[in-house]
Amino acid sequence: MINTVATTLAVTKYFPVGKDNVSHYAELNITHAAATSTKYTCEYINSSASALGWSLPGTIERVSNIGNWNINKGAGANVASASVNLYFLDTYDGITNPPFLKVAKGDPNSWIDIGGTIITDGGGFPIGITSTVNFTTFSRFSLANGLGGTNPLPINLLSLTATCNSRNVLIKWVTASETNNNYFTIEKSYDGNVFIPISTVDGAGTTTQTTLYSLTDENAFDKGNILYYRLKQTDYDGKSSTSEVVAVQCSQNVIDYFRVGTSASEIIVYFSGNEGTNYNISLFDNLGRIVSNNVLNLTAPNIEFPINISSFPQGTYNLVVSSDSYIKSKQIIILK
Repeated sequence: MINTVATTLAVTKYFPVGKDNVSHYAELNITHAAATSTKYTCEYINSSASALGWSLPGTIERVSNIGNWNINKGAGANVASASVNLYFLDTYDGITNPPFLKVAKGDPNSWIDIGGTIITDGGGFPIGITSTVNFTTFSRFSLANGLGGTNPLPINLLSLTATCNSRNVLIKWVTASETNNNYFTIEKSYDGNVFIPISTVDGAGTTTQTTLYSLTDENAFDKGNILYYRLKQTDYDGKSSTSEVVAVQCSQNVIDYFRVGTSASEIIVYFSGNEGTNYNISLFDNLGRIVSNNVLNLTAPNIEFPINISSFPQGTYNLVVSSDSYIKSKQIIILK
């Protein structure tokens, strides 16, 4: 959403932003030092502010693990003063202790406390917060739990890791607190853009205790490609949020070439990879039977490995090279 300011009068610009059919409305209250036309953009980012890894001031215990607002200023007038109004859904955003709610602002890669006064509806119900400390620069803005408060916001994800474990990937995550957390969905991507769900893990409901979770992706091996993982957390009311993405690559990064010897008496497998890795080299006939099986220890970065095929009949074969974290196959045609 883009708004333009071209006055020295105090104005409020409205940004009806949100993600996934959930509104996270924002307002920018601003005074310019000059009437020069200046554009402001605002987007709600539906991923954890905590996962940015920015340091916290002593007055803030945690920032939102649901999302954050990214507000940017274009070229134009200098800002004399500014504040923001950030609107939330109490159950979705984990607001259980409004008096301790604050607004955190990026400065630019650490969080600073810019205070907060709760905004209520006509019945006195909290619906938003106004920052109370003037600012003149722009970055990310997040809901934050003040020192001593109990706003969980709504799961406090301390860490998310993905590590290789033989041909599998072990995914671990730790939460410091959870509110109405029904379950986690673990999602995987082969390109970092399109994610598919691979499993679910029950959440802890509501807790202020540190909780460790883990899951093994037994279908992780993908010929050395980088794999991407993220968590989608779903509340009992069906609302959800998504974590930052972690990546892992389990391949030994072997580059292998296959060819049939000109005499039709041998296949030479060319290896270029990590020394010290053991490889199983198997040749299958067109009925799926193993006709040759060898184990090679890569003792140098580049090795040629011959397979004698002089006794094999003419036909189509499948050559498979594998290790604990790598597999690749190639069709071979033997001509006599």
